[in-house]
Amino acid sequence: MNASPFPTTTCCSVHEQAASELPPTAPPVIYGIDRDDQIVGASRAWDRFAVANEAPGLVFGSLTRKRLWDHISDPTTVAIYRNLVERVRDGAKVTLPLRCDSPTLRRWLTLTASPMPLGGVKFTSRTIRLQARTYLAVMDPSIPKSGELIKACGWCRKLHVPAQGWVEAEEAVDRLGLFEHATLPRLMHSICPVCADAMLNLQSDDLQAQLAALS
Repeated sequence: MNASPFPTTTCCSVHEQAASELPPTAPPVIYGIDRDDQIVGASRAWDRFAVANEAPGLVFGSLTRKRLWDHISDPTTVAIYRNLVERVRDGAKVTLPLRCDSPTLRRWLTLTASPMPLGGVKFTSRTIRLQARTYLAVMDPSIPKSGELIKACGWCRKLHVPAQGWVEAEEAVDRLGLFEHATLPRLMHSICPVCADAMLNLQSDDLQAQLAALS
């Protein structure tokens, strides 16, 4: 089953209108898990992507034989991925849209999960669109961060502004006055209500029960 429940464009700020489009040239990033959910293989593009995005600790050599769930902290996101993996092991092939932004780029991707022999699951991430953005320090993992946390949706990459909702990163930086902070907060992966609703519509009733138990 292939599905794309999210809009293809989620940005609405003036930064979006001024940013330039870039051709997506990166090869797909591929990794796999075995029937015990351990990470057992990855393409060379995995390591190139990790190093290019200031995450050398996530190269394949340091992840092999570790469980996928050890690298997802948000309980709702874990529930979504667990349900996705179960469906793929039942024979489904699922494609989802998501964002994976950097301090200077917005990236629109598709993530395809497909079955492998002996209960394994292969994940293939393809870049479908790139857009240059003004540098955002809050998204730069190389900059030391404070103990303060800001929720970031792992699917659309919007940030949560308390009492105001989920907005694009540039708008969140402005509303939170982060330009005035000597030390920036750390981003904590989560999922916004719009993306959560889309996933609920896509996935099974079993997932709805799991998410209800988390709320």
